[in-house]
Amino acid sequence: MLKNNALIFYYHRLNSYSFNALAGAVDADAEIADIPIGIAFTADDLCEKVSDALVNHSRAIVAFSIMTCQFEETARLIRRLRGEHGECLIILAGGPHVTARPDEVLRAGADIVFRGEAETGFPRVLKALFQGMGCAAIQSADAPADLDRTFSFSPQRGMFGPIEITRGCAFACRFCQTSHIFGAGLRHRSVEKIARQAESLRSINRKVVRLLSPNAFSYGSHDGRKLNLDAVRDLLAALRESLPADGRIIFAHFP
Repeated sequence: MLKNNALIFYYHRLNSYSFNALAGAVDADAEIADIPIGIAFTADDLCEKVSDALVNHSRAIVAFSIMTCQFEETARLIRRLRGEHGECLIILAGGPHVTARPDEVLRAGADIVFRGEAETGFPRVLKALFQGMGCAAIQSADAPADLDRTFSFSPQRGMFGPIEITRGCAFACRFCQTSHIFGAGLRHRSVEKIARQAESLRSINRKVVRLLSPNAFSYGSHDGRKLNLDAVRDLLAALRESLPADGRIIFAHFP
């Protein structure tokens, strides 16, 4: 069934971090690690790549990550793809807007939606689809991801970005979705796994390591409010060892 399906990411610049993590999750699953992933950067590019994929495949699986500000544009793009390719298309959708309003996204034409985190559910759904299962038979409800089991990006696919060091935020600010999507309890990627990702960047002569966190100084904290200075020091020291002498650490990007 593998050859009958093509997988394409709509790799919009506002959603690239999400897709980097999904590619890392695919890479970590031995059953599907060799699945090719097509990348489309614009709406026209996506439509062209779907058309090209369907020349040699019976189905195209297109993955979207959607923020609320992107929903209307994405809904129009889904309608365009549906009009051109009908049942030969499977639409997967995740992201903040999908987490908040999954039914709206399903009505807009998505076949399967992912609420919250998708590093666990996305590979499982892909395996089911590539085995020939129909969308109605697939359920997607998964526990929070273990950050140490996947990468924040995919070196072998050339999909790079910041290394996520912490997920969740204790403060639950009303204007921010972070705590509502990922929880108020914090999960930290271990120093060892973060350094390993930094080393993979060094191996391809990248000299800047960017760290991703809702609150960089919460790294290693048990409650997300009290600074764990030893954990922060250990992290930065390990990264410094992983980088060349002229390497830089940016601590940290907001998700």
